[in-house]
Amino acid sequence: GRTLGALALRGLTGQLNLYADGKAYSVAFNQGVVAGASSPLANDSAVRVAMTGGLVSSTQVNDLSRRLAAATGRDEIAVIAEAVRLAPDQANRLRRRVLAQRAARTFSIENGEFVVEDRITVPVVPGSELDIRSVIYLGARNNLSDQRLEVELEQMGNYFRLKPEAEPDLPYFGFADAERAVVDRLRSGASLIDLHAAAPEIDGRT
Repeated sequence: GRTLGALALRGLTGQLNLYADGKAYSVAFNQGVVAGASSPLANDSAVRVAMTGGLVSSTQVNDLSRRLAAATGRDEIAVIAEAVRLAPDQANRLRRRVLAQRAARTFSIENGEFVVEDRITVPVVPGSELDIRSVIYLGARNNLSDQRLEVELEQMGNYFRLKPEAEPDLPYFGFADAERAVVDRLRSGASLIDLHAAAPEIDGRT
């Protein structure tokens, strides 16, 4: 998260390539925003993301996979949208969800090496860029192990307070109601124990 945040703050136009266990993950930046991403995992395929998002049924997956395999060089979201007749706004949401999930997948890597290049090789579709803050939150929430999450927080201290100058950043993380309740508590300062006590209905990872 700190690495991705630093690259975004630098306004990078280029690509981070992460290598682990013989697999490669990539996140492309355009002037600091996430513009493209790739993941070798089946769960991050556009068809699988469309299925989990309720845009396609499980019975359509094999046919869509064949269409994508035959449409070499075409935009994968466009192929899916054409096949199942997605509305433009549905296709755009799917594209951004795929992009977010693939970029956030880098958080699941326990050990690996990364290289930052000034050239972009993953497909990029203008208009689907994502703010890095939403990717960082998604990656930390969904892909960090509990142990790593605890270690990261321990390195930051045991008492937290939201700085007033951080307020303008909050909308970019994509917080839902549960997360906003935690943020409200952090405005006056809290430890993790305080947060659990203040909002026992919210799960520990949140």
